[in-house]
Amino acid sequence: SIFTGTLQLSSALIRGSEKGSGLAVNKAEMHDVTIKAKPLRINMKELLLDGPQLTWEQGAENPSPFEDIASFLRSLVSQRQNNAKQQDDGTDSVLPLIEKVSIENGTINHVDQRLNPPWSTTISQLKGSITNLHAKSEPGAGLDLSGLIDSTPFTLAGSVDLLTSPVNFTTRLDLKAFPLLSLAAQLAPLLEINPQSGSFDLSLNHNRQNGAEQGEATLLFSALRPGSAQADTALPLALLADSQDQMKLLIPLAKNSAQPLFNQTVATFQTLMIKAAVAPLLLAGGEFADLHERQHVEFPAGLSELDINASGKTLHRFAALLAARPHLGLTLTGMADPIHDRDEILKRLAEKESKRVTLKNEQRLQEWQSREKQRQEAVPKVSQAPVAGKIIEQDLPVQEPQPALLSPETVTVSDTTLQDLAQERALQVYDFCTTELAIASGRISLQEEVQMNGTERAGNQVLIGLRYVEAAGQ
Repeated sequence: SIFTGTLQLSSALIRGSEKGSGLAVNKAEMHDVTIKAKPLRINMKELLLDGPQLTWEQGAENPSPFEDIASFLRSLVSQRQNNAKQQDDGTDSVLPLIEKVSIENGTINHVDQRLNPPWSTTISQLKGSITNLHAKSEPGAGLDLSGLIDSTPFTLAGSVDLLTSPVNFTTRLDLKAFPLLSLAAQLAPLLEINPQSGSFDLSLNHNRQNGAEQGEATLLFSALRPGSAQADTALPLALLADSQDQMKLLIPLAKNSAQPLFNQTVATFQTLMIKAAVAPLLLAGGEFADLHERQHVEFPAGLSELDINASGKTLHRFAALLAARPHLGLTLTGMADPIHDRDEILKRLAEKESKRVTLKNEQRLQEWQSREKQRQEAVPKVSQAPVAGKIIEQDLPVQEPQPALLSPETVTVSDTTLQDLAQERALQVYDFCTTELAIASGRISLQEEVQMNGTERAGNQVLIGLRYVEAAGQ
């Protein structure tokens, strides 16, 4: 027997498994339906579902959202015990042929048991269509769905072979401005991220053919903040967030892995944290790769005057980096070399002492010569000619010996002198950055402790470190 016509269902509830999961609809309309009793065939032009309600529990053994949907659709009709066997008339297994399934006002209550703690959400206002839902459709049923996930809009498009097992699919999921607050409990034990302000856009291209699964996720984070300025996440965020306060991550999905995208994203960010600890400037992108080997400003040995011709380019490049990364700041650490700086200072002090002593010896000699001249001029002249045989008495002044030459005093350079030199160097760089380069003073800090470098590397420089800062107005 054959039925041909239109069916309307109201407040229908169809169970798809022994666990009780299934489909509930307030209203369903089936247009141009043909049902053949033997062998069983169900064909329809369009199935309209108004207000369907689904429960979707996602676990490690069944991570794909399409597996549950496919299982449910295959259960809509009676099938032989073994789907692999053909029917008596030589045709394929008993499956419906539906040209179009239209959905309005759908709701899916979703629980992802793969996360810790499990993540629950509601997919609401689900609408769209599934086309060409039948066994011979190539490459499968077409998907064009949209709705809200926790009040955040999403779209899902692609093709899915829902009526075969295993399910093959090629899909693209787009999610806009999803708040991190929804994942706060899952993030807390894994990353020091402040979920209060952050959100992300997601574009997920996902493909599975003949059991081989692969894909790529593009995540664009906005207003992502670390748990604190000292958190391990702070510096990677500062280096990756651009002038629009956005951070983009490309995540190739682990092939044939049941690991959820959330865990893969966390693992990617943990890798970035390790890179930030080892070579932070590599996270800033190729535009600033040259700064990786230029995180210092050199000074002439023993001097604190900044050589703009030699160091100006480096400091201008760091100014450009800060302009492109609004949450990045600099830490200046003055250094002094206990060998090179001390030798140069000793040399200058010795020259200065030698000049001082030379000048002092010249002054003493001139003063002595002046006194000798005055002494000689003070001797009274004999007023009468000498008489033979007569002794004339005359008082002579005591003669002053020529002063002995002074020797230079021994000069030394204390550690305090070197520390002062290191601090003055850091101040020179700070002043140039804040005055000549107009970098906000709040984005540059001075290390309270200066470094006294050893002999492995010349220490007559200022080290430029990186740190997280809050952008102006935040």
